[in-house]
Amino acid sequence: MKLSGNLKTWSIDWFFLFFAIVSAALFLAGSRNLLLRLFCPFQVNQGEAINVEFARLIHSSSSLYHDPSQAPYLYAAYPPLFPILQNYLGIFLNGPWFPGRLLALSGYLGCALALGYWGFRNWNRMATLALGSLFLLSPTWASWGSMVRTDTLMIFLGFITFLILSLFEQEKEDGKKSNESILLMAGSLTAISILLKQNGALSALAYGAYCVYKKNWRNLGLFSIFALAPVLLVTVYLQWATQGWYLKYTLLWVPFGFEPALLFHYLSQGFLTECGWLAAGVLLTCWLRKTSLWSKFRLAFSVLLLLGLVREASAENYFLEFLLYGIYFLGEGWARMEPSRKSKPEINPKFIFSALMISGFLSFNLTQWPHGPSVEEQDMKAAVSIIYRGPGEHLALDLDLPLITGKRLWVQPLEYTHMIEKGIWSVEPLLNDIRSKKFSTIELYDIPKQYLLPLSVVEEIHRNYHPEIKKYGRIWLAPNG
Repeated sequence: MKLSGNLKTWSIDWFFLFFAIVSAALFLAGSRNLLLRLFCPFQVNQGEAINVEFARLIHSSSSLYHDPSQAPYLYAAYPPLFPILQNYLGIFLNGPWFPGRLLALSGYLGCALALGYWGFRNWNRMATLALGSLFLLSPTWASWGSMVRTDTLMIFLGFITFLILSLFEQEKEDGKKSNESILLMAGSLTAISILLKQNGALSALAYGAYCVYKKNWRNLGLFSIFALAPVLLVTVYLQWATQGWYLKYTLLWVPFGFEPALLFHYLSQGFLTECGWLAAGVLLTCWLRKTSLWSKFRLAFSVLLLLGLVREASAENYFLEFLLYGIYFLGEGWARMEPSRKSKPEINPKFIFSALMISGFLSFNLTQWPHGPSVEEQDMKAAVSIIYRGPGEHLALDLDLPLITGKRLWVQPLEYTHMIEKGIWSVEPLLNDIRSKKFSTIELYDIPKQYLLPLSVVEEIHRNYHPEIKKYGRIWLAPNG
């Protein structure tokens, strides 16, 4: 498919080149924050410490998925592949945080490179540079791409799968003989992404729905064998190795409660600010431009994922896929500059595409880019870390403090409280630990009512421990007697 000569005029190419240079310059300027986050000695997100701890548990041959009546009381909600990768990478890299953050950054930058590679093969090259640079400016991607989380790496593998399948389907539409081994490669990558996080199944669901619609049963079968069989084998093994706890942690106990207020909050407070322009651009592209059916199927599943913001424990990572596939969709619709599907209304493709790009640029720059912990917070953590260097075990609310001093994590306060409130776990084992003075110190907030731990746990703490240190809005309690 040839690019229209209209887009290849010097004036529009000059605009895209200038746009790409400005966007790339802003990304490089903001990359200082990314580097600070990568090398920060403390967690930059509340979920980081526990993900580092899971890698340590695998290293020590401890099971992530064990009977919760036995300490530690940690909730491993995802498959084990990401902690395994952290563990192996940690052999070559120093520091507890850097291996996981580097994996996340690899996924973030990998998506930008994959987007650019596809664009250079199929779109106007200057428009590709502009889209790729714009993608890098996304605050949500930058944030999740610089913390110990599996999301960006999982999405990267899913995006590579999508591009491989796009090439396969494009060759079929062009009447070329397609290589079916591509389906096996795509299925294998999908299996890996599912073993990183359950959301990787979206790629399988999207292509499965596409094949059913097109009645391509052979393609569906070949893809499904390599996408699902490895996951099934790993699941069966882990169910056996953990005596049945694996699926409880990763499926049965995953929070599926619905909170409509959460959906409204995330859509109104975060999504519309950063992605409203993209949502409008996607709708405009569907209406006015010609795009492949497969790209529409995949984008539709990214939109469906946004509805997951209604679920308990959802977060901005639900934006990530829509941002990536939405920007790709704009490139397919406008950078190829194929004829519009409709003759009316008459449009100027260069003007609309440029307006969308500028809207995205302004939206991304109106949203705060990620940053690391403040100097004051880092100084505070450095000062109180001496508490955790003392003898014995410690029950902490800030989980990175015991972790950086080589101590174990015993409780994820918020997740633990959630499991207790749901009636899934029993509070008695932790109460017994408190009564037996298992912990040298216990950290609480210096406020009238604790909100991260169950009331019965807080009451038992006060019966068996007394305040010893008060500073920085926290209390560290020591055992009575």
